[in-house]
Amino acid sequence: MKNISKISAQSWYLRMSEVFLIMLVFCIPFGTRLQWITAWSNYGGEFCEYLTYFIYLSDILTVLVLGFWVIDVMVKFWKYGDWDDWKINPWQALVVVIFILLVFWAFYSILWSNVRPISWYKAFKLLSLFGLFSYVLLVIKNHLEKWKILIGAILISALFQVGLGLWQYFYQHDVGWWWLGESVLSPMVAGVAKIDVGAQKFIRAYGTLPHANIYAFFLWTALVVLLINLHKSIVNFSRSKTINIIIQGIFLGLVGVGLLVSFSRVAWVASSIVLVVFVINYCLVHGLKIQKWLWLLVFGLFMLFAGLLNREALFVRTSADVVSDISYQTREIYESAADVMIEKHYYNGWGVGSFVFVMPYFASQPLESWMYQPVHNLYKLIWAELGVFGFLGISLLMLIVLVNILFNTGKWRYFWISVWLGLFFLQLFDHYMWDIWQGQLVFVLILAMVMTLPVCEFGRVKVKENLLK
Repeated sequence: MKNISKISAQSWYLRMSEVFLIMLVFCIPFGTRLQWITAWSNYGGEFCEYLTYFIYLSDILTVLVLGFWVIDVMVKFWKYGDWDDWKINPWQALVVVIFILLVFWAFYSILWSNVRPISWYKAFKLLSLFGLFSYVLLVIKNHLEKWKILIGAILISALFQVGLGLWQYFYQHDVGWWWLGESVLSPMVAGVAKIDVGAQKFIRAYGTLPHANIYAFFLWTALVVLLINLHKSIVNFSRSKTINIIIQGIFLGLVGVGLLVSFSRVAWVASSIVLVVFVINYCLVHGLKIQKWLWLLVFGLFMLFAGLLNREALFVRTSADVVSDISYQTREIYESAADVMIEKHYYNGWGVGSFVFVMPYFASQPLESWMYQPVHNLYKLIWAELGVFGFLGISLLMLIVLVNILFNTGKWRYFWISVWLGLFFLQLFDHYMWDIWQGQLVFVLILAMVMTLPVCEFGRVKVKENLLK
């Protein structure tokens, strides 16, 4: 390597890319966007988001992050004939390879897609996600100072979403912040996620996200970030250790209350998995020192108070007959349609982004306008769109992420495994990590976090040197 000190020093372009990344992380939940109507935008009789083009504010920020990074690499190569020393371990390298192969296969699937313009749009979205994941892996790495700012951005954004979600839940309608992506919310609006309590309907919290389940996923990620910060002390809110732990308990309590009013049972289970394992792991590391457990006391008081205030709604949500629930019945329709689609195009799928267009032809019954949605299982959705090779790709990617945790974490291994389990559990019951932009961004963020923060220094390889060979 030539001019090591000059090359490794941050250039203005790289600093700007990191600034835009911070802005992007903060803006992930905001749905500020422009839309272009397509020939399929009113597919099924109502506006269909899955068959429409959007350019989000976060799209623009993603392009700026990657664009300034590429310029930085080009400038350094032009000036010094070299670029930054990219170091990753073999498991991280495998994830990068599988991710790019998945993106390549998505582009290849356009050849047989029935909605090629939509497939092009979805494939380029996946390519930008790959670029973002690679950027975090190669530039942010496990540098705690860089993660400190990103974690701060996530927490500020999450607390804003919690406040907005609580307002929506208590007043039972939207604030009117459509320019931030807030949906039109009311118990009388068809298609809005609700719970039935007696003869009344109550809307679930949305924040500025397109659905209560994605709102819950974002807050689940914030919960994971807070727990990471609790054991790594990346961000400190006070010089006093006791006050710092209490403040973190308050933040955990607020995020927990936000998760509560999302009424997402899947997110509740995923959060419980992470919390229970974290408490066990925390006990093994820190013992039973009272000062260390103040966060749990504060968090417990928040959840107890919120649970008592919403006890009737919580009882209905947790004791409802899932099989007779309308959401379960519609999911069964999607599942059966996906099974037929997979059987018909087992190897190559129907093309990326084409599930909603093809599904009505294989549904077990005629669909109402609000029922034009993907199957609520990430793995079945990818299999239906990209065939068995896509399914094997995403399965292998998740498996390698788990192996990376097993090989590269120390005393907090059990906690990181629980994060992986929670993420996997969420994937089994919804589709937003594959086909809704905010869900995709959060998925890439948590994936990059799991692949970098637990990593030890040993076993790292120099990617650039291997490429040059």
